[in-house]
Amino acid sequence: MSESKYTSFPETGLPVRFKKTFDLAREAHLLVDNDTADFAQFWHFHPVKMAEEAMAAGLGDHAVMAALLHDVVDSTPMTMDHVERAVEWETASLLYEISWPMALQFNVDGKLHQEFIGHLVKASETAQSVKLLDLIQTLIHLGTKKHALAVHYANAVKPLIEALHPQGSPFKTRAQYICKWASRVLYERQVNHYGLMPASAEML
Repeated sequence: MSESKYTSFPETGLPVRFKKTFDLAREAHLLVDNDTADFAQFWHFHPVKMAEEAMAAGLGDHAVMAALLHDVVDSTPMTMDHVERAVEWETASLLYEISWPMALQFNVDGKLHQEFIGHLVKASETAQSVKLLDLIQTLIHLGTKKHALAVHYANAVKPLIEALHPQGSPFKTRAQYICKWASRVLYERQVNHYGLMPASAEML
């Protein structure tokens, strides 16, 4: 029996075929020694929102799964070896393209290492789109909860956003818009009821 496009599992609006990947991401994050409510909310909402947008944009199932798993290699004890044994090669390949050890992403001045930017610039257009979705959702989350950190993060990732050029993707323009929004620190006046961008912002 084919999967109904209206069938989703409770934690997300994603089709049930992605539940195994979602569970893998959840298990990886449970290995992290951080039980704060903000962390739990972020790791759940952030990759799910990325995955839902990747699906809506028609990036394909492997991109959706890479979005769900996008930070497990960077931020949890899970390794690429673990991922490669658990998912299809195409998904693991996308994840490899966007992964970089978290401790090595920023230098002592808080700027992105050029090696990290160079790694992502050489990634496929699909992988670049997934990474831009990551930056977009991180900026939105920080902009609504940790204002000072949002400004720092926006300034840090701006060179990366400018360096990525996935053809035909709407995500670069959105990332540029949201980066400017985060840099202005006008959160209280701009954030709407749902804690996202104002409804008038077409690029969201």
